Formats: sequence, structure tokens, C-alpha cells
Amino acid sequence: MDAIQEKLKIFAPATGERLGEIPVTSVNEVDSFYHRSKTAFKQWSNLTMSERGKYLLRLKDIIVEQMEDIAKTIAADTGKVVTEALVADITPTLDSIDHIIKHGEKILQRQRVKTPFLLIGKKSFIEYMPRGVVLVISPWNYPFQLAMVPMLSALASGNTVILKPVRSNSTSREMYGGDFC
Repeated sequence: MDAIQEKLKIFAPATGERLGEIPVTSVNEVDSFYHRSKTAFKQWSNLTMSERGKYLLRLKDIIVEQMEDIAKTIAADTGKVVTEALVADITPTLDSIDHIIKHGEKILQRQRVKTPFLLIGKKSFIEYMPRGVVLVISPWNYPFQLAMVPMLSALASGNTVILKPVRSNSTSREMYGGDFC
């Protein structure tokens, strides 16, 4: 017998209008999200920054193509006007993608640093390495930017991401598109 899936009713904060319902993710599904992300990490972490950048550039193209719909969704979820959603949420996200693509390789390269006196004769470095699955929880006030920018940084660094949108902005979760990589 199939279990009845719980639904979360979504209301617009500015008007109180009911926006719809979305399924509630069950605790049992979380383990599946983690294992799928962990499996994807094995391949994703082996890509170069340049190869990851191609995926990020494609994501930017998708955001630009769907910008109007994304802005309307953010506005409905947060009570903002569409212009504010564009200026404060979407544009900084697009700028972040550009920044990561342009500077990511340099930022993530191995860096030589000053060696402590006690280790005289040795060399010291900072080396960035993918760590695994990253959880990003988005806040209610800037649900797109403050979810996407940490997600983009984690992906550019070779990690995989599980993104959990805040419940009060749950229609925004449709924007994230499920599995990205």
C-alpha cells in the first residue's frame, strides 16, 4: 500500500494568497540524496576547474533564459517586487558565476605560504581539495542568491551539493532544478 505523501501549503507573504502545495521530503529520502551526491562526487571531483566552469556557464545560460520566471517566483515567495528579485537575488548570482569562472582556477591553485620558524628548512603550502558532499540551507530573505552562491562555490571547488530551501520559500525550490551534476 502506498503511503500518503504529506503536502506543504505555500502562501504569498505579501498577500496571503495560496500559491500551491509541494510535497514534503520525508526523512527516508535524505539518505538517498546523500548517497547520490556521494556517488556523483567521485566523478565531479576529478574534473578540472575549467571543465566545472563549462557546467557553471551552462547554468548561467539557463538562469538568464528563465530570469523572468525566476524573478516572479522569488517575488511571490518573499513578498518582494520583481525588480528587487532581479537586482538583489539574480544579478549577484550571475556575477558570482562570472567571478568563479574567471578567477576560480587561480583561487583554487596551490599557494606557497610563509613557513613557521620552528619548521625552518621546510616549505609550507595551502592546497585546496574537494571534501565531499556539502549541505547548503537557503534563508528566506534572499532564497536564490544565498542558496546559489554557496552552492556555486562548493561545486567549483569540486564538491557536490545537497540544497535545502527554507520551508517558507518552498516554491523557490522548483527553480533549483533537482540534480545539476
